[in-house]
Amino acid sequence: MTDTAAPSANAFHYPAYRNYFISRVGHHFAMQIMVTALTWQIWAITRDAKYLAYVGLAVFVPVLLLVVPAGLAADRINRKVILAICMFLEGLAAFGLLLFSLGDQSVVWPVFLCLVFVGIASAF
Repeated sequence: MTDTAAPSANAFHYPAYRNYFISRVGHHFAMQIMVTALTWQIWAITRDAKYLAYVGLAVFVPVLLLVVPAGLAADRINRKVILAICMFLEGLAAFGLLLFSLGDQSVVWPVFLCLVFVGIASAF
């Protein structure tokens, strides 16, 4: 009689989940670092607290507005395709933020545009 082991109830016993979890924690940590650095940079440019509130809104409002369409897309479109598109959007936003940091910093609207892209990608 063969004795087959029952599946583990601990999700971290599965290497695929463990890798997924570590990558998600790293991603969220990196996004928090980016938003914190942008907040400091916006404060250094404007010295106006209302722009700091706009940083949070630029990321949160797209998530709030796209939560239902994101759910529908997740049900109908291959999740790997959605993930690839979202990672591309976040990379594009990070590149835009790099260009902003290296270029003219007299206006801050490009930062908010990039943060909206981050919010859109986060919604999915």
